[in-house]
Amino acid sequence: MKPRILIASQAYLQTIGGTAVYLRRFSEELARRGYKVTVLTTASPLNTCEVNGVNTKEIKTSFADAALNMLKISPLLLRSCNVMISIELGIILLTLSLSTLLGKILKRYELTVNLAWYLMLIKELFVLQREFDVIHSYNFLGSGFPSCAVGRMLRKPVIVDEVMNPLSFYEGLRSRTARLLVKYVTQHASLIYVGSRKLQVILNTFGICDRKITVKRMPIDTNIFKPPDNRDEQKKILHLDGKFVLLHVGRLLPFKNVESLINAMAVIKDRMLNSVLLIVGGPETRKEFLEQLAEELQVTDYVRLVGPVASDEIYKYYQVADVFVSLSMQPTFLKNYSHPDAVILEAMASGVPVISTPDLQIIGDEELPRVETFKIIKTGIIVNSEDLRNFVDAAAFLYAHPSLRKDMAENCRNSVKYGWNEHLDEIIAAYENQKVFA
Repeated sequence: MKPRILIASQAYLQTIGGTAVYLRRFSEELARRGYKVTVLTTASPLNTCEVNGVNTKEIKTSFADAALNMLKISPLLLRSCNVMISIELGIILLTLSLSTLLGKILKRYELTVNLAWYLMLIKELFVLQREFDVIHSYNFLGSGFPSCAVGRMLRKPVIVDEVMNPLSFYEGLRSRTARLLVKYVTQHASLIYVGSRKLQVILNTFGICDRKITVKRMPIDTNIFKPPDNRDEQKKILHLDGKFVLLHVGRLLPFKNVESLINAMAVIKDRMLNSVLLIVGGPETRKEFLEQLAEELQVTDYVRLVGPVASDEIYKYYQVADVFVSLSMQPTFLKNYSHPDAVILEAMASGVPVISTPDLQIIGDEELPRVETFKIIKTGIIVNSEDLRNFVDAAAFLYAHPSLRKDMAENCRNSVKYGWNEHLDEIIAAYENQKVFA
C-alpha cells in the first residue's frame, strides 16, 4: 500500500518563488503516480479544494488567531498519548508566544516565525492524523518545527526540506532561538533534505550535524525549458527584435541584488548599443523601487521590469535571452561550496549562457575556482562581483563573441540532465523506505 503524503508549506499555489513552483509540480506528479497527497498551506485559492488530484487546505492566520488557536490545541495536547512530549511542546509554544509578544512591543525581530501558522498547523495535523502516513514539511522554521513536534506525538515520520537562500538561512541561524528550533528539527525528523552542500555547511558552522541530512538536487523539465527553434522569431513576439537580451528571473528581494544589474546597465548601454536588461519577477513594491532607480540612472530605455509571470509562461522569456545574468548574494565565508538557483538551471536547459558568481553557476561539490576579475567556463562566465566592472566586461565579451555563445549554449543544455522522473524516484524511495517509519 502506498503511503499517504501530507505536505506542509506556507508557500504553494498563489505565491511567487521557486518553492511554490516546485511544490505544485512535485505534489501533482505524486498524485499522477497514484499517491494521495494533501497540502496544508497559507496560500491556497480556496479554503479547501482539489487541484490536479492534490487536496489543498488553506490555513488563514494572523497574530490575533494565536490565542484562540492555543485554546483549540490544548485539549489535543492533553489527549496525546505522550504527556512528556505534550508538556515539552506546550512550554516551547508558550516561550515563543511570550518572545513574539515581547518582540512586537520592543520592535525587535530576532526570530521571525508565524506563531498563528504554527498553532493552526499543529491543530490541523491532529485533525487529519488518520488521513496521512508521512509528513513532508518545508523549511526548518516555516513548517519543520511544528511538524516534527506533532510527528513525535503521532509516531509518524517527518521529512523536512530546507530550501531557503543560503544568505537568509545563515542570517536566521544567528538567532539563538532559531538555532534551538533547528536543532529540535534535526533531532526529531526522520530525514532532512537541504538544497545544497552550502546549506549543510552552514548547519555545521552553527554546530548542527546529523547523518540524516542529505543534499537534494533540483529537477528541471528539459521538455519545457529548451532552446527555441528560432530565437529571433521569439524576440519579435515579445517586441524585442534586434535586441541583445540580458535576462534576470527571480523574486525582487534584496539578496537577489538586482540593483547591481541596473547600475551596470548605465555602463553597458554605451558598450552594447542594442542591449536590454529584461527583469522578470515581483513583488510590485520592489518593482516600483527598481523602476525609480532605472529612471535616476537614465537607463529606462535599456531596462524592462516585466513583473511576475505565471510559472507555465516563464519558459518564453528564456527563449528570447542571449545571456542570463545573476549577482545574487551568498554568505561570504563559504567560498568553496555552490548553491545554484533553479533559474540558473532553467536558463542552462534553455541553452542560455550564464554570467554569475561561481557559487551560482558551478553544479556539484567540486571546489569553486578563485576569480580575480572574470573567468570563462564552458557554460558562461563567472565573475568577481566585488567590482561591478568585472560583470560589465563579461557581458561585453560575450556580446562580442557570438560563436562562443553558441558553443556555451550547447554546453549549458548538456549540463542539465537531472529530471523529474529521477527526482520522484528518489523521494518516493525515501517515503517507502522502512527506516523512515522506524
